[in-house]
Amino acid sequence: MKRSRVSFGLAAVAASAAVLVLPGSALADSCGTTGPTAGSYTATVCVTAPPDAAIVSGPTTISASVAFTGTAPTGVQRVIFSIDGQYLLTDYAAPYTFTLNTARFIDGAHTISAEALIRDGFDAQGGGVSLQFSERRPPPAGEPRQLRRDDRHDTVRRTAVRARRIRRRRRR
Repeated sequence: MKRSRVSFGLAAVAASAAVLVLPGSALADSCGTTGPTAGSYTATVCVTAPPDAAIVSGPTTISASVAFTGTAPTGVQRVIFSIDGQYLLTDYAAPYTFTLNTARFIDGAHTISAEALIRDGFDAQGGGVSLQFSERRPPPAGEPRQLRRDDRHDTVRRTAVRARRIRRRRRR
């Protein structure tokens, strides 16, 4: 299996008769190019939105694309999306797009990746994008973060729940 990363200034990805030209920075980590060992084509799978290193919150559109060079196979069977290496979603039809609600995940760095299963059975590994999930607004520079009333209430409630669990365990 041949696998490479695109990391030069401009890259051209041929899709049948059309050519899509993207800046190298857009392809650097968001695309992966692979091809079957005995095949006459290579497949490039890219996570096209959001851009790499983006800070996202709330409902966010995630998109991927699949392009072929050489003798193109009969098509794409499905595109599988993952977050931090764990299965997230399967899309069976182009355009390969879905909405991810980032509020369902913890704040911080996450990697969204895509891979395509080609109709001839080849599994084309794609690239990924690193995103920063941020559901809460950061405090203004130079000011310490103040706990909101809801945060204080949640902390007190969680502490009370833990205390009850400990008491129940002791009774047993």
